[in-house]
Amino acid sequence: MNLQGKIKKIEQEKKKLLKLHKDLFKNSNEIDLYELVVAREFSKFYEIVNRKYHYKTIEWDERMGFAQDYRDFLEKIQNIELLQTFINKKSKDNANGYKVGDILYSNWGYEQTNVEFYQVVATTEKAIWLANIKEKIKMSGWGQGVKSPCKNNFIFKQKAFKTLSNSPKDSRDGYAKYLYNYKGKAVYFSNDY
Repeated sequence: MNLQGKIKKIEQEKKKLLKLHKDLFKNSNEIDLYELVVAREFSKFYEIVNRKYHYKTIEWDERMGFAQDYRDFLEKIQNIELLQTFINKKSKDNANGYKVGDILYSNWGYEQTNVEFYQVVATTEKAIWLANIKEKIKMSGWGQGVKSPCKNNFIFKQKAFKTLSNSPKDSRDGYAKYLYNYKGKAVYFSNDY
């Protein structure tokens, strides 16, 4: 799978964002702030904006929104490139039977049931590389329903990751979400209210 088309599309959206906001910063004599974002000097940018504008004013929102949108584009591009390196990795037979394309899911929560889907993008004898994928949702009542995975429909806001295949888990958030093999049947989820 070649994800270069996705990167090109995000790069085009990034260029539009830059062009749109460059005029805003020029008109307000703040081109130096714009250049800080483009140079990825986000901490300096945040410091200046927070000193110059009151929190949650229109001016503050416009500038912070631009910086966050630009960061999001950079992060998506980086995540796609990482995923592509995993996909390009020569997979080996996995001791636990995982194959590229297999789907796993996590099922977790307190006073609710959250469900996330993952797709295997590479394997070695003892490890698997996973990427989050989108899901189809079918509601069955207020705040509850079932989810099914959308194979090869990756979520680029999250980084792909490696886990041991004998006990797969997603520990990127600081706590472990254990992963289970998806058996082809929609998985129940619910909200807490």
